[in-house]
Amino acid sequence: MGNLVMKAKEAYQDLCLKQETNLKNPSPQLMGEENIALRRWDRLQTGDKNNKMFHRAATTREAKNSIREIECSDGRILSQENDIKTEAERYFSDFLQLIPHDFEGISVEELQTLFHFRCSKEDRRKLIAMVSGEEIKRILFSMPKDQSPGPDGYTS
Repeated sequence: MGNLVMKAKEAYQDLCLKQETNLKNPSPQLMGEENIALRRWDRLQTGDKNNKMFHRAATTREAKNSIREIECSDGRILSQENDIKTEAERYFSDFLQLIPHDFEGISVEELQTLFHFRCSKEDRRKLIAMVSGEEIKRILFSMPKDQSPGPDGYTS
């Protein structure tokens, strides 16, 4: 979705330009362009301010993306939320811990021949450094508040 405040500001500036042009030299084409710019700016202004359309779209999306039942590996059908959560956790835990019967391990030396990139000592130090609660809070509170969350649920 991007930066909504910036997009709304750009849409408003575009609308003002279209209105000014239409006032100087009115024409059906310019009126159409002004109407499009007005609708775009209005949509960005009211887009997700809990209006009925947004609320209905969010409810529809939630219903479409919800899991109402799940089939276990033994054929049982689970429909209770806690049972579904427990089964999903069990399934993915088993899946992620599975070691295939034909698995052939690889040594650190073999891996090093495959990957030429090496982290600097400073980067390695940062990767294992302890993170304070204050640092996490500072970073979370510095994230933009007017952007849609990414796949991880955060805006940045």
